[in-house]
Amino acid sequence: MNRHLQRYDLAGVAVVHAALAVLATWPLVRRLGWALPGDLGDPLLNTFILGWDADRLLHGLRGLWDAPPFFPFRQTLAFSEHLLGVAIFTAPLQWITGNPVLAYNVAFLGSPVLAGTGMYGLARELWGRRDAAWVAAVAFAFAPHRVMNVSHLQVLMSGWMPIALWALHRYFRTGSRRALGGFVVAFCLQGLSNGYFLYFFAVAVVVIGGIEFAGLLRPGRASPIKPIRPGRAAADLAVGAVIVGLVFTPVALAYYGVQRDLGFRRAVSEAKLYAAKPGDYLRADADLTIWGRTLDEAPAERSVFPGVTIVVLAGLGFVTLLAKPGNGHCAGWRRHVSAYAGVVVVAFWLSLGPGHGPYGWLMSVVPGFNGLRVPARFVVVVALGLAALGGAGAAWAFRQPFVRRRPASLAVVLASLVFAEGYGGLLRLEPFDPDQRPRAALHAWLAGRPAGAMLELPIAGPHLERFTLPYQYNTLKHGRRIVNGYSGWGSALQDFLSELSLPQGSQEEFDALLGGLSRIGIRYIVVHRIEFEEQWPKTHDDLQRLTRALEQSPWVVAGETLLPVDAWQLKDPAVPGPAATDGLHALSAGYDFALTSPDHPDRLVYLTDGDPRSGWKTEAPQKGGEWIEIAFARLRDLARIDFETSVVRSGGYPRGLRVESLGADGDAAVLFEGSVIPLLIEGLVRAPRLPAIELALPPNESQLIRIWQTGRRSVQWEISDIRIWAR
Repeated sequence: MNRHLQRYDLAGVAVVHAALAVLATWPLVRRLGWALPGDLGDPLLNTFILGWDADRLLHGLRGLWDAPPFFPFRQTLAFSEHLLGVAIFTAPLQWITGNPVLAYNVAFLGSPVLAGTGMYGLARELWGRRDAAWVAAVAFAFAPHRVMNVSHLQVLMSGWMPIALWALHRYFRTGSRRALGGFVVAFCLQGLSNGYFLYFFAVAVVVIGGIEFAGLLRPGRASPIKPIRPGRAAADLAVGAVIVGLVFTPVALAYYGVQRDLGFRRAVSEAKLYAAKPGDYLRADADLTIWGRTLDEAPAERSVFPGVTIVVLAGLGFVTLLAKPGNGHCAGWRRHVSAYAGVVVVAFWLSLGPGHGPYGWLMSVVPGFNGLRVPARFVVVVALGLAALGGAGAAWAFRQPFVRRRPASLAVVLASLVFAEGYGGLLRLEPFDPDQRPRAALHAWLAGRPAGAMLELPIAGPHLERFTLPYQYNTLKHGRRIVNGYSGWGSALQDFLSELSLPQGSQEEFDALLGGLSRIGIRYIVVHRIEFEEQWPKTHDDLQRLTRALEQSPWVVAGETLLPVDAWQLKDPAVPGPAATDGLHALSAGYDFALTSPDHPDRLVYLTDGDPRSGWKTEAPQKGGEWIEIAFARLRDLARIDFETSVVRSGGYPRGLRVESLGADGDAAVLFEGSVIPLLIEGLVRAPRLPAIELALPPNESQLIRIWQTGRRSVQWEISDIRIWAR
């Protein structure tokens, strides 16, 4: 088939797959601009990301990584998938329509079209038959795992995989550097669409590329259309690898910086939780029309049932290795069947996660691999290998005498079967207003106000994304950075504020909180009345107390009711500079000072061991009156005391402190008294993993100090480590 006919052929495949995509996702096509598939969780998150990417593409990607959520942290786009490989195609649509929901849904509908068209081209290249390629295309585009991942656009966007392999095979067959360039572009687009697949698909590329390269070394191999020597192939592939490295270096630096600075790392136990079990390949998602009620349901993220038809065809394709060469085989048949069988086996093995293969080893040695918590997503690579092998099985069957006269009819039957096995029924849709008209008054109010970040209430922790995600989406409208956020990783500051139960506590504690927020650059508080009442329907009085506390706070300089929200402006933020220890020296426990306390005196030694996992705590919840005493070997001018605390995990920070000093002459002085919440908020920004309350002290001459806890809370006072600095 010449190139002109090939293009028409691919266009026809794309049109048919578009029709199948509409059928598989019905009634989405009727609500493209104002509803999202599945739910308002990850689809709304990805809608925001695509919207943010489109905006930054208009500005030459300037400020791309500093997305609006999770203020005041930087590079917050790297908290999740960046989706640039999708956004470069959807951004023009968003620029024209101004509708991020429409852009998301077009990408969602386009994902099976891309996957099917790519697999058709790959299978036709490998097995030389259009009818078999149709079966493989439908099998990959509408594999059963897509029903489980209906909310994960980045997982559905796997269509660049077969396109990349199609180009790679053509390079090894013809030696065309243009084909190799196509592979590099498709590989990069796949990696830019989904960070998981940058790694997972690379496994398939290594297996297939290795087998193809080994074929160049075998003597007696039939000459390709355009001869290619192993040395030249090695050089070409090295250049391609360098180009891929250059493309992903800035992306890798952004993610590495976030992981290093904020301590983001997936535990092996988390990867084990989301790893597939061998039996999961026989368990189906409950939404699958045919198999959902027949097979047991798999846990979340582990619905990896591949379907029966494609497995049978793939098995038949593997069995063709036993047939005599030339019995319906095209050039390279055995090599290609072996390669894709290897992909299926390796991907299946890795989908089992740590403890069942090399996945745990890869987490420990491959940079960035430890951020991938769902090994079961290797099912996409398994589906890729099964579809390609299934194409081989179909191609072999269609050449047999008993079906040779009507292969097209059998191809339609097989394609219909694999489509039916992956069909999930009518798609659930969640309405969502892309213009956010109820909040238009808030957006207009903010447009006329000075620059500054915003805290939106009620603030939700990681399990209440239904409040947080609309806040996050609305940053596309008002352009402000917000403390709130929902993503693959979280924010220690948001978690702290969600645990603090803002409507509760005394006015003094609330004022201290507002002061701490102002010190890190937060200028606006927005209270969403409807959402607040939905979160706490039985505590309506809390909303009234919050409103009164804001009205009475000296930190509030302006407020306005903008139904359905109340907006409050704080004093100009005074952002402190970094804490400095220049000219100070750290005192050593045992040599310079000794610690005493009536609570757990045996554990005081852990306050100076430098291990954040150990520490000290009081015997009972905070009631006021708990203390630690520090005696010095000689008079000291104490400059600062740092208290490290695991605040988010336990809430065991002190609600108030008073530091009393006793000099050589017995005179007492109070060096500090008040709330430490502003200092704790600053500590959460400086070191989210283990925040420190850095307590600066005025000049003094202290022989002994006593640190009193003065607040009341139902949790114990805990300290992980303590450091003392003297002038």
